[in-house]
Amino acid sequence: MAFHIEYAAEGRYRLRGQLLASEVPGAASALDGATGDVELDLADLQYVSSAGLRLFIRTQARLLDGGHRLRLINPSDHVRDLLEVTGLDQIFDLDGA
Repeated sequence: MAFHIEYAAEGRYRLRGQLLASEVPGAASALDGATGDVELDLADLQYVSSAGLRLFIRTQARLLDGGHRLRLINPSDHVRDLLEVTGLDQIFDLDGA
């Protein structure tokens, strides 16, 4: 399944498909412009590569530096398992997990 990122509402993005390393530059372009508190809806995200996880970490660090936060909401079972195995569930604000 192809990867898509769409701006859903104020500060909220929906990620769908597989976030492969080859898709990270496009996703970064969308998220690098995000300001304020940001939510990533991961309900339809089936796979995240290590490069995708790095993008999440980088985005969170940038937002925290500006006094804002990144929330990962509705992670799919696979993505939630990946976050738990890597320990990233301890550093990200997860909702619906």
